[in-house]
Amino acid sequence: MGELIRSAWLGWQGFISDGKVMALFLAALLFLLMRPGKTVKGPFVSYAAVMAACCTAPFTAALLMLYQTGFYGYEWVWSLVPVTAVTAYGFAEFMAEYWKELKVSLWKKGLPAALLLLGVLLLCGGLGKTVWSRGEEAREREHAQALLRELKARCGDGELCLWAPENVMEYAREFDGGIQLVYGRNMWELSLNAYTYDTYDPSVTELYHWMRQSDLEIPDGNGNEEGMAAARRCAQTAQGRGVNCILLPENASGDKVAVLEETLGVSAERLEGCYLLLF
Repeated sequence: MGELIRSAWLGWQGFISDGKVMALFLAALLFLLMRPGKTVKGPFVSYAAVMAACCTAPFTAALLMLYQTGFYGYEWVWSLVPVTAVTAYGFAEFMAEYWKELKVSLWKKGLPAALLLLGVLLLCGGLGKTVWSRGEEAREREHAQALLRELKARCGDGELCLWAPENVMEYAREFDGGIQLVYGRNMWELSLNAYTYDTYDPSVTELYHWMRQSDLEIPDGNGNEEGMAAARRCAQTAQGRGVNCILLPENASGDKVAVLEETLGVSAERLEGCYLLLF
């Protein structure tokens, strides 16, 4: 349960860091609940306030995550809260009060204010997603294809089973449908799993997390026995899964490369900014 609570807390932090829509929702909710001389109109706002509190508090959010099963992430608990409807209702009530108290006409003052609020809402709705760059994607594809072309040339007609960083594996089957992968894009793009409940074996999941670490360095000597044991375990798992080609990112340390060389009995070489182990 403690791990679930921690996951809920981290999920909330990630949820509010993606954009400002939640700030608008909470502002609208507080306006509806706290405006002087006004009462909450019906159970709609009361329900939204209670459910928002339950989704925000780590303990109750963890209970909701337990109820929805582990297949869904934290952000899905907010489907129980009418975020869009409450935000729109709060903005509408604010505009109605604004017009009434200042006694201004809709066309002279009300419409510009409404357009301003709409602009704020649109600017807050980007959810912090990375801007897609056609040029950057083209460069990644070109680099991956250069690596894959060289690997296919070395393997000849033999079967190639690859374990590599995701920016290489992402384009492997696009380049050649005959290339086998130890795991596919659905490992990091969970939406590709749709509503299936099939999951990878924990040992394969460990391969992915081990490979995707931004800093693969292991201190010299025996200062990190756990890290070296993990590297050795992943090499054995990959070999047992039929992998015969491993690419490591260029920031992998010599110690880590040496662990894989010793475990697999091969020598690594540099190829297009990566370490290649072909066996």
